[in-house]
Amino acid sequence: MQIMLAIDKNKKLSGAILVVVTVAAVTSAFFIHDYYLRGQAYDGVIQETYRVRNWLRWFKAPLKHPEYRYYYHYWLIVDSDGVKREVRVPHFLWSKGSAGTPVKKVTGERYPRIDTPKANEDRNVMERFF
Repeated sequence: MQIMLAIDKNKKLSGAILVVVTVAAVTSAFFIHDYYLRGQAYDGVIQETYRVRNWLRWFKAPLKHPEYRYYYHYWLIVDSDGVKREVRVPHFLWSKGSAGTPVKKVTGERYPRIDTPKANEDRNVMERFF
C-alpha cells in the first residue's frame, strides 16, 4: 500500500512539473520573445525578401486572402555592423520593401521601418493626425 502511495505522489509531482514547464515555454514564446524584439535597435539594408509557405496557417485566419493566409513573409537585413538578421514582417510591410531598401529598427517598435525620405514624410503626415 505504501508503494502505491509513493507512485501516486510521483505521478502528481511529474504532472505538476509538466504543467510548469509548459507554462514557461508558452510564456517565453509569446511574451518574452516579443519584448526582446521590441528592445532591439539597428539600421541596415534589405538584402533579400522572401516568403515561406505555412501549411497550417489556414486554421488561424480562414476568411483572409490567401496572400496573407498561407505565407510567412521575411526580410533578410544586413545591418550597419554587418550582422545578417532574418526578420518576419507582416504582408503590408513586406510588400513595400525590396532588395536595397534602407530600413531602421527603433527601440520599442515591433517591426523595422522603411527609411526612405518618402516613407519618412508619409509617416510624419500620419503622426500629425494621430
